[in-house]
Amino acid sequence: MQAHNGFGIFICIDCRRFLTQLIYTMTQQPFTQAGVQLKLQELYALPDAALLAISKSISFDLTAWLSANFIFTADQKSYLDTVPERVLVYWAGLISSTVISKGTIVVPKPVKYDPPRRTKELTLEINGESVFMPLPNGNYSFSALQTINIDFRSIDLP
Repeated sequence: MQAHNGFGIFICIDCRRFLTQLIYTMTQQPFTQAGVQLKLQELYALPDAALLAISKSISFDLTAWLSANFIFTADQKSYLDTVPERVLVYWAGLISSTVISKGTIVVPKPVKYDPPRRTKELTLEINGESVFMPLPNGNYSFSALQTINIDFRSIDLP
């Protein structure tokens, strides 16, 4: 095992895709607005190469990354377990790109709902921009700013 800025690094290589995934030993936080902000502070203090590796990890398996980094209530875990893989892959791309751009993620208080006539609707509102400019000397300039606002609503079923 190597050490990197106080974090343990474990390297796992998926040979078929040549994907290197770095898993950093980080603290688990509650999946609340305060917990998400603490996690973002922890992530954004990492060197760029480490943050890039973690962003790849998020995009590769969002559920595994969330489980390793957050403590969920029973309701939150149950809800996450019902999300189809297609939706998880989409969310993974959004969250990964927000993390790599050191953007903002806003998580509201969870909505209570009473099945079977009510359900939760989850909306992700994404705002941002990115600018990439190749330079003549072979270097480049890249900047990105992205914010995700997560909104939970309780919806009556027809």
